[in-house]
Amino acid sequence: CELCKIGINDEIINEQQTCPQCGILRERLVQKKAIEVANIFPLKQRFSDAFDLTYKDVSGKERPITMGCYGIGLGRFMGAIVEVCHDKRGIIWPSSVAPFQAYLIAIGADGERIYKDLIAKGVEVLYDDRADKSIGEKFADADLVGIPLRVIASDKTLKKDSVELKRRDSDKMELIKISNLHSYIINS
Repeated sequence: CELCKIGINDEIINEQQTCPQCGILRERLVQKKAIEVANIFPLKQRFSDAFDLTYKDVSGKERPITMGCYGIGLGRFMGAIVEVCHDKRGIIWPSSVAPFQAYLIAIGADGERIYKDLIAKGVEVLYDDRADKSIGEKFADADLVGIPLRVIASDKTLKKDSVELKRRDSDKMELIKISNLHSYIINS
C-alpha cells in the first residue's frame, strides 16, 4: 500500500478486498519486490480452546484467548542481508551483524602474535593461515566472505610496527600501528 506502506504477500492478496491497515481498495495496491524475513501465524483459538484458556472481559464474561505467533527466520534474515549488501566480489557484512570483526592475513610474516593479541582483547578474528593458498586466493576469499575489515600483516608492515588495513566496502588501504589496531577495530 503506497498510502500506509504495509505489505501483503502475493499468496494471500486475494483474501484481501482492502488494505488491512488503511482500507484502500485492493485494486489500488502496487506490486513490488520484497524480502520476507519473518512470518506471522494466526493461531486463533486452536490452542486456547485445547487448554481451556480464557480471560474475563470488562463485564466479567469469560472469553477465549485469540493467539498468534511471530517468527523471524535467521536464515532468511542472513539471506536478506546478503541480497542487499554485496558486490561482484562477494558479501559486504554490516559490522553490526558480521560473523567476525576482522579477517587477518599474514603474508610471509607470523600473524599468530597479532591474532592471539586481538583474541585476548575480545576481538572476533578470522585468521587465514592457510599455507596452501596464494595471496590472491586469500584476498579473493576475504572479499567473498565479506568481513568488514581485512588486516594484512607482512614482513614489510611489521618492520614499521604496523599492519595494512582495508575496509570491505572500500578500495582504500591504510597503515595502522599495531598498538592502535584493537581500538581501530572496535570503533569501526
